[in-house]
Amino acid sequence: MQSEHNLGFTDIAQYHCLRWAELPDLALYMDQVLTILEKQLCLIACGPEDKNLTSTMINNYVKHKVIPAPIKKKYEKEHLANLTMVCIAKQVLSLSEIQAMMEKLRAAENIETLYDRFCCILEKKLRQTFGNQVMLEESKEETPNMLEALAGAFANKLYLQMLLMEQTTEKGKKAE
Repeated sequence: MQSEHNLGFTDIAQYHCLRWAELPDLALYMDQVLTILEKQLCLIACGPEDKNLTSTMINNYVKHKVIPAPIKKKYEKEHLANLTMVCIAKQVLSLSEIQAMMEKLRAAENIETLYDRFCCILEKKLRQTFGNQVMLEESKEETPNMLEALAGAFANKLYLQMLLMEQTTEKGKKAE
């Protein structure tokens, strides 16, 4: 019989991130955005008390130009896509790092292509990480798995931060 822990792994391994074509075509108010994104992100929240997104957070992201401002207090597909990526990024990056990353990503390609690519990569990484986990129920030997996950998370975060630093350094050189 599968444990509750393994069922959670299976659910996350099968996670589906709404693609651009699946996002609502209608302009949405803040509470509607929060509802859609809560449903989109609840399975991959970092804990039961983790609040993926609040109206204050969204307003802060707009203020710091992490996401575009709403149009007449309404949010569109572009906002939902940006907010989904930001909610994932905030688990590992600071606000200034997220702002730099989002600026770089949006300059590289259109949001529709960027977002759909992000969804595919996120699902692939979740499948790789959670689909291949073998829980050793009898021995309860989770320590090596935790150490592997910790080291991998650190290495990936460090790599991303170095990419962002490199981008910032190149931008500074071009300005000179």
